[in-house]
Amino acid sequence: MAGERGDGCDGISDETEMTFTRGVDYVSAWRAAHGAALAINRAAEAAGLDRGRVKAVPHASAVGEAVVWLRPADARTIAAALDARNGAKPCKGGAGTARWCTADAEEGGSVER
Repeated sequence: MAGERGDGCDGISDETEMTFTRGVDYVSAWRAAHGAALAINRAAEAAGLDRGRVKAVPHASAVGEAVVWLRPADARTIAAALDARNGAKPCKGGAGTARWCTADAEEGGSVER
């Protein structure tokens, strides 16, 4: 069924995103998202992440909800920077692995991400 994707975006379909509803305050939603996106972008830059590599983008959904978009690679870059700052490091397991070890974990300990 359309809109049941299981990715946290259930109920939102491509058709819904292309429809504007009279009376919905999209501008306020976009402004709120813009402020949040600026905060993410500034924090990422302050953390030393390349401004051209990581970019949060403001969006107003079809129902007037403020949303900040990140490309999956950008979200992973931010997550890796936060994990590194918090003492986590990639565990052995090859490229593309989603396993992280904490700095104080015993040998072989990991946290699934």
